[in-house]
Amino acid sequence: MRRPLAPRSQPNLILGMVDGMSWEEIRPFVVSLRRTSYDGNVLLFVADLDSSTVDSITSAGIHVVKARRLQMQVRGRLLYPYHPRLQRLDPLCPGVVRSVSRVSNDPARTSAALGALLSVRDISRFFRYHRHLSKHGGAYANVMLTDVRDVSSSVIRSMSATSFSVFWKTHARRSGPNPIIENGCRPRSAAGS
Repeated sequence: MRRPLAPRSQPNLILGMVDGMSWEEIRPFVVSLRRTSYDGNVLLFVADLDSSTVDSITSAGIHVVKARRLQMQVRGRLLYPYHPRLQRLDPLCPGVVRSVSRVSNDPARTSAALGALLSVRDISRFFRYHRHLSKHGGAYANVMLTDVRDVSSSVIRSMSATSFSVFWKTHARRSGPNPIIENGCRPRSAAGS
């Protein structure tokens, strides 16, 4: 049987993405977070938010990083990856990512950067998380990946250094000792759909 991991001096991190949401949709997450004794870092990748929403998030002590996306205006129409008008190009994306990544000094980071730009928003967040954690992962004792729309204070309080938890809406499943330890990080997921 594995021994529990010793607590580390690094802070915990809650990592999420907010895309096209209003402050009223984000506020329950912030209020729930404040109801806990959580004292670690919170980082949200943000896209398509008005400036007052971003200001409200940052004034709550949450760090934000603007999530860039590949999109362009063509004849008055906004086009982006997986747009119905560009459907013929969809099968080319994986090959483009592989080809460009092969010639990079850091293929994994390049692949994640391109994946974040070329993916739909519900997938792109995981590429962004990967990039952030591959660069800064060793700085955190525990990491919780969250869907801001579905998290309550009970999920945040449950972070521990010895188990890996996956939360689906209101149900949790613990797998025992943490099976995933990479770059000194113990990843978490608290994502719903």
